[in-house]
Amino acid sequence: MVYNREMVQRIKAQYPAGTRIRLQFMSGEADIPSGITGTVDFVDDIGQLQMTWDNGRALALVPGEDAFTIIPQSKQEPRMEETSEIPEKQHLTENEGQNAQEQYRQNIRFPVGLSWMASPQEDLFIENRIAEMSPKERLMLEAAMQMTPVETAIDFINLSFQLYCYEICYPAKDDRELGEYVARYLEYGKDSALSYIDKEKLGRQYRTRQSPGVFIGSAYVFPTGQTAQPVYDGTNLPELRDDSYSVKLKLVSASNKEGVWLRLPDYAEVNNGRPDELRIALDTLGVPSLQECRVLEAVCVLPNIQNLLEQYDSLDKLVWDGNNLGYVLDEQWQGKPHAMKQFQAAMEYEGCDRLDFALDISQNLHCYNFLPDAAAVIEHGKKAAIENGLVRPGTLTAESFDYESYGHQQIQNAGMILTDYGYIWRNEESFYYDYSQAPIKPEMSM
Repeated sequence: MVYNREMVQRIKAQYPAGTRIRLQFMSGEADIPSGITGTVDFVDDIGQLQMTWDNGRALALVPGEDAFTIIPQSKQEPRMEETSEIPEKQHLTENEGQNAQEQYRQNIRFPVGLSWMASPQEDLFIENRIAEMSPKERLMLEAAMQMTPVETAIDFINLSFQLYCYEICYPAKDDRELGEYVARYLEYGKDSALSYIDKEKLGRQYRTRQSPGVFIGSAYVFPTGQTAQPVYDGTNLPELRDDSYSVKLKLVSASNKEGVWLRLPDYAEVNNGRPDELRIALDTLGVPSLQECRVLEAVCVLPNIQNLLEQYDSLDKLVWDGNNLGYVLDEQWQGKPHAMKQFQAAMEYEGCDRLDFALDISQNLHCYNFLPDAAAVIEHGKKAAIENGLVRPGTLTAESFDYESYGHQQIQNAGMILTDYGYIWRNEESFYYDYSQAPIKPEMSM
């Protein structure tokens, strides 16, 4: 598989040296067992992961061809020297929550000349959309409105879903700070070199090499050139879904009791420490770390994952797992067909309602056989009919055989489960628990 330079850089950022990997399948290397673990030495210039496997072999992995998962570091070493505990009182009373939300909404300012052009339904949608944005998203939206004409509610709603077309540099309130940002995070300059760099000049040069952007608050935002896809045509408001997050947390602090939404994943760890959602949210809250925050609400993009605050004692661990879910959803299982449907079907099959267990399922999709649609049922029936000796390929009988009916019969015989996403059943592959705890098998009494 051939990757362009940009993709190679993304792979290098995603799999830094020391990343622990568990293999599911290696193309062309049947003697490499499923489940073997190893360590990334480096990513070469064509995007291959040069590995040292725990059995002593040194075969490279090719993303997109080989199937593998990252072993979370939280199982190997502490992620932080201290962890922030989620306080006992997690939920406001109903009246307190309504009052806080109402006070929060009173501070929302609609774009000048926009709200009077919106229908009541659009007005309410826009109000809720802004209320649930993170500080990073608000900065980007405000900047985008200075660069893109917004004349109607349709324009505004579409723009609020097109922030992927912009890049934010933070902190960068002027050319000097932008230059330091470029040197520190984009060109990986050493701290010892910063005092010798003309940061203001570097900031100006960087701006001239990008599409024209704007300074907004403590950030610089510019368009990336990506084509914006409209999602709202004026008639489909009920169909719009805000799902550009893995987990979102409503955080408050002693100095900011109204609070802000933190929307995960945060990409600082995989982007050379480049400040992202978490840093901007903490700065808005006026605190240096999560230890100074209190979480009021937690929402997962997966609708089956409920009551997140009851699942975690540590806010750091909740953020860590939320980030990992975001990386999983972004990666989409290296392009495996129907992988998202298989993931959803596996969660339904397992009755999964916990985030940590959902993460383990996402890393063990090889443990589930899956038929997503009628075409897959037909293919399953054809394969079974040939393996069971009912037909021979290339014969007239094979051409006249009802593979779909036979496929359904095989599904029934095997006890496959029909979910909202297709048929699924558990195979004999080993399931590895890296995020959650393996279920305790009951002891047999004599």
